[in-house]
Amino acid sequence: AADAQPVRNDMLFFGSCHADPSFDVMLANFAGLIEGAPETILESTTLSRAELEEGVAALREWGKRSDAALWYVTCWAEGRREGGATSEAGKTKTKTGASSVTDPEGTAPRIAPRSS
Repeated sequence: AADAQPVRNDMLFFGSCHADPSFDVMLANFAGLIEGAPETILESTTLSRAELEEGVAALREWGKRSDAALWYVTCWAEGRREGGATSEAGKTKTKTGASSVTDPEGTAPRIAPRSS
């Protein structure tokens, strides 16, 4: 909120590779982020809904490869409103994200930004 004073900000790293026991959960979370925001994605890209769905399916299939690895960072900012020094209600937290997928063979799905 505009009246919140900055307290801290950070970048939270999420990443894994196919050999890591947490990879399936990480991949499911990443795909879920995409599946949870179809309207936002479709409004800001040239993808059709079918292409988006095909891309998520391809991402899940790509995740079965032994060389699959993914990582992304979520930016986190925290502010505090006057009088909210220690209460959770006095904090304003927002987050935005970016992602990256390793793909040496060029087979991972791509989401291209809409050109202006």
